[in-house]
Amino acid sequence: MFWVVLTVFYFMHCSVLAKDNLNIQNEIDTRITNVQTHQFKSSLDAIAEIHKVLDDDQNGAVDSLESEDFIREDLSINDGDLEDQKQLSLHQGDNSISVQDMQNNWLNSEVHNWTTEDVELWLKDVVGLPQYLPIFRKNRVDGNFLPRLALNTDHLIQSQLGISDLQHKNKLILKAMDVVLFWPTYCVL
Repeated sequence: MFWVVLTVFYFMHCSVLAKDNLNIQNEIDTRITNVQTHQFKSSLDAIAEIHKVLDDDQNGAVDSLESEDFIREDLSINDGDLEDQKQLSLHQGDNSISVQDMQNNWLNSEVHNWTTEDVELWLKDVVGLPQYLPIFRKNRVDGNFLPRLALNTDHLIQSQLGISDLQHKNKLILKAMDVVLFWPTYCVL
């Protein structure tokens, strides 16, 4: 009789543990989903802010003259062919880009879906700052993070990533802005 009671107790206990483990896993899944949703929303919010930066006349649309000025002045690109490629990539045949257009372009870009490993390759091979690989890895920087990096909102580069070198911060901002806006002319992978 003792063994029967012990066996019943054991199976009841295992059942409770299994339910607890399932509840814990559900809680973890919920938290991961919440974090991913927040990162996704932050990414789209950053794209809207990038649109504001490019929209010099604040009329709600980025025209080809505004993007041309940005390419030449802010990104310091003076190669006519490369300028044209970037213009085509950004405008995609439309002279006027709304916030929604820019967000849709972002969501359809490969960069948006970059994994942390893809971003690490970009950081090392394109940006040329491999010393920050451990920081990017620790912070799980993926493609969704890059628009926020391009804006350096809330001094993100220093506060979250701990990068204080001014030249390195500026390089990260420019390279992130370039890859976010001008994919696929900025093909890395």
